[in-house]
This record gives sequence, C-alpha cells and structure tokens, in this order.
Amino acid sequence: MYHNMVDEFNLNAQIAAKIFVPSPQFANESILRGIVPKRYADKFETLPPAIDARLSVFSSKHIAGSGSLIKIAYTGGLGEFYDFKKFIEALKICYELPIQFDMYVRKNELEASKNIYGDLNQVDNINIYEGAFTDLASNKHYDLGLCLFDANLYRKMAAPVKLFDYLSLSIPVIVGNGTFAEDIIKNDDVGFNIDYTVNDIVGLLISVVENRIL
Repeated sequence: MYHNMVDEFNLNAQIAAKIFVPSPQFANESILRGIVPKRYADKFETLPPAIDARLSVFSSKHIAGSGSLIKIAYTGGLGEFYDFKKFIEALKICYELPIQFDMYVRKNELEASKNIYGDLNQVDNINIYEGAFTDLASNKHYDLGLCLFDANLYRKMAAPVKLFDYLSLSIPVIVGNGTFAEDIIKNDDVGFNIDYTVNDIVGLLISVVENRIL
C-alpha cells in the first residue's frame, strides 16, 4: 500500500505544476522519506492559513474580568490520536480555579472514549456538547482554545483545522511545543506554546487565572 501511494504521488508530481502542502515541514519530510523525488522540490507550495490574515483581532491582549470564569474550548476527536489526557489531569488538579472547559465532540464519540478518559460528564468544570464547534459556539465567548497534543511526526507537519476554527473566532490558542501549530502561534503571537506535560499545563492555567492577561 505504501509503495502504491508513493508511485501515485510521483505520477501526480510529474504532471502537476504545483504541489500544495499544509506546511514546509510536510514538503521536507516528503522528500527525506522518498515519497517525492528531490527533483520536484521546487514544485512544493505551502497553502496559506485558513483564516483571513488581514484580520487584526489580536492587536491587543485580552484581559479577563476579575472574578470571572476563564473559559476554554476544545473541538475535535476523543480517540487515542487526539490524546489530551494530560490536560484533563491538569484540569482536575486545578478544580478549585475558576476555569470552565467546554468540549465540542463528534456524535457518539463520548461514550466510545470512556475507556480512555473515564466519564467526563462527572468532572465538575467540564461541559460537553455534541456537534460542530463553529455552529454551536459562534455566539459564545471563549478566552482560550485547546490544540495541545504531543509533538509526533504528524503534528510537526500538520496545520490543524481546529486551530483556525479558534482563530477565526478571535480565540487565542494553547498549542504544544515542537508542533507546526507552535510556529503559527509564535509567529503571530496569538496564544501560548508549552510542553505537553501536566506540570506545564497546570502552570499555564494558574498563570492565566492569576494574571488575567491572554
């Protein structure tokens, strides 16, 4: 199957004038792993961000009101590939902090993921909604969006759709160090990048609550 994919990619590379990819890292890995011959390197072109770059929604730091909840949103899957158990663990440690975590998940996936996360409905500061984030959350205010995962090979190359879902709603984003999402966040100063550890997550949550500057 792998060789069939490589052959098909090579055939398309010969025909195509441009090969559009989500990130420069994707292009580099495709060449290093022999998926695309080096002679086609000049055909790669990185797709633009999935948000209007002219929007100046982050021109000033957001300061949450004193005593108000810090509201964090997550949209996406709940399976092993979308492993954010460490964030849930950190959230439980910070249960006394004024933090609300709203999850927008795929229908029926919550029940299927109980063996991974336990019963998330039993965690006091978590609300769960089944459905599309951009539809259900468009009229809600969030202080932060969660796009925090371990930096595996895929996430070093991928530009997650959820990242741009948050940014399109003017929501700063928490991302993991070593991911392509980190490059986007750091380049435009539109969120926080931390190591994917319980200690770093707890430290960030405490800092956000105490300083109220996002």
